[in-house]
Amino acid sequence: KIKIKMLNHVILQSKRKSSRFFCTAGKLSRTALYNWHVANGGKIVPFAGYELPVQYKAGLMKEHIHCRQRSALFDVSHMGQLKIHGKDRHEFIERITVVDMQALKSGEASLSLITNETGGIKDDTMITRNEDHIFMVVNAACKDKDIEHMNKVLKDEFSKKDVSLEILDDKALLAVQGPLSHVVLEKLFECSIKEQLFMNSVIRKIPKLNAKVIASRCGYTGEDGFELSISNDKAEALADLLMSVKDDKGETYVAPSGLGARDSLRLEAGLCLYGHEMDETVSPVEAILQWTISKRRKDEGGFIGFDSYCEKRKKGATTQKRCGYVYKDKGAVARENAEIYDGDNKIVGRVTSGGFGPTVAKNLGMCYVNNKHAKVDSELQVKVRDKMYPIVITKMPFVTPGYYRG
Repeated sequence: KIKIKMLNHVILQSKRKSSRFFCTAGKLSRTALYNWHVANGGKIVPFAGYELPVQYKAGLMKEHIHCRQRSALFDVSHMGQLKIHGKDRHEFIERITVVDMQALKSGEASLSLITNETGGIKDDTMITRNEDHIFMVVNAACKDKDIEHMNKVLKDEFSKKDVSLEILDDKALLAVQGPLSHVVLEKLFECSIKEQLFMNSVIRKIPKLNAKVIASRCGYTGEDGFELSISNDKAEALADLLMSVKDDKGETYVAPSGLGARDSLRLEAGLCLYGHEMDETVSPVEAILQWTISKRRKDEGGFIGFDSYCEKRKKGATTQKRCGYVYKDKGAVARENAEIYDGDNKIVGRVTSGGFGPTVAKNLGMCYVNNKHAKVDSELQVKVRDKMYPIVITKMPFVTPGYYRG
């Protein structure tokens, strides 16, 4: 009973605070699934220039838990999908990002960073190596500036080389996330997908739709799952098909989920969100994202901002680090830019993302704090509406990842 009361309180709290997802400017766009969202009870809000569902009738909490236990469907079609062609495509992608193309086999993907001249992060991106092209996915809020940046580099540095960009505006992107997602997709593909590991991409056939998809085993929830790139005109049929698959008890595996659950899931997984944990003023060193840069790239460089990045790698060059934290007790949830204090009541950091973690049943979040206080188990305080709440710096992720590695 106590647990149910607590969850009900959090649901109400999430409704009051859900405006943190609503950010846009100018005319709003719609994905190919807009009408599907409305028909299925999605609560539509403006986000990153699009009209997208923040949640469905079940609510954020149930959507979150369903993803952790079974499978959830997210519309991420607002993100930018591109193909990079030409014999000099590897040289180009290693110029604009920190990815190591030599370390990837055909069909393998890597999370990478687009860097600026000062070593800051312009965007994070998923890059997949294919036999005759590179497949790239970028964030919705950044895709226009990313494409402008790429075109400028092409013009300034690659005008005499064989590289071209193809913007895939005719493609939708559906994320199917959760530990039972593979069961659903094996039924759709009508074949085993056991051999396809995390961060691998395969073109799959869906016989019932007479369609092909780019099926990438990845996602941003901390669970096993897939991102499916498909033609816009097949997106609704694919969503319906995913929702139609049932288990032996006649229960559906997949539930539609919105922006709210996607945010709480990625937060529990300790995954950065652009504009919160990453921006053009933050380096991979501070963001604890140096794992995205291989030894070869660290040694050879070649990416934009490499010299600045090398300077920031030096001891004492940066003063803050990205960390995770949990509340020691119950309290009001800290949101972005909430101030963090030490025992002497001095400001030592700020929250970048905060919320309630339904899986761990605690208030938690990510923050930047000065190096002195960035050690695990450091005890600090976060200020919310003029009241201090004790927090503890904690290892991330906050939940055990469910990525399928074979």
